[in-house]
Amino acid sequence: MKGQSKTTKDTPLYLLNAASVYPVVVALCPSPKAFKVLQKESDIDGETSFNPKESAARCEIFSDENGAAIIVSISRRKDMSRHAVYAVLIHEAVHVWQFICEHAGIVKPDYETEAYQIQAISGDLIKAYEMIFGGKYGS
Repeated sequence: MKGQSKTTKDTPLYLLNAASVYPVVVALCPSPKAFKVLQKESDIDGETSFNPKESAARCEIFSDENGAAIIVSISRRKDMSRHAVYAVLIHEAVHVWQFICEHAGIVKPDYETEAYQIQAISGDLIKAYEMIFGGKYGS
């Protein structure tokens, strides 16, 4: 994957810890334009169904014979406090973990492993969000 020299709301941010540990690519896309960049960089076929006017965030999986990518799309919204953003990112982290389990054929992970994995993915998502938006919440 290409390295990123500058992080903005128009570039996707790969979650490097997640991508190196799991058999999938995981990325945070803060805008539709960032999703398009990710598609081009990662050869992802398909369109996102994320509409920032309808929901705060969305987790989608794209897969083919070459592998899988989990894309978390999020937008900065006026009505979202820092705590609300964190809650949404943790919610999406659960979906990321569910997709990873499905992709890897993990039927029932033990509770402690699951909790640690969701904690790690949540931390990566929160860190990525703050790198992109500089810790700003709301619009």
